[in-house]
Amino acid sequence: MEDLKTKVLSNVKEAVNGKFDSEKKPAVIFDPFSGIVSIEARAADNFTKSWIRKGIAYDIANTLQAISLDEKGFNYVSDRKSAPVYGIEKVIFVITFPMIDAYGKESEGTIPESVTG
Repeated sequence: MEDLKTKVLSNVKEAVNGKFDSEKKPAVIFDPFSGIVSIEARAADNFTKSWIRKGIAYDIANTLQAISLDEKGFNYVSDRKSAPVYGIEKVIFVITFPMIDAYGKESEGTIPESVTG
């Protein structure tokens, strides 16, 4: 199981490398029992809200295309038949962005899914 975790983490970290904001390295977490990969990344600051949204969608799409989903976790056996269960079952993105409140205070906030999707 540790071998699978190491392979998936390496694969996903490589896939997300160079995408999103280059000042903050994306965090990658993988739970081999659920098959869920969580990627937390900061959105790159572009000129307008529209460009920021397009940049986020572009970075997510490119990351997903670069992730190898073929890594087998284990084989599920039932009635003498075997079916592979793959290591990655679901990929979750948590995208953050520096936000400034009415008083000029900056904080890191999570972008709502409706903005990115």
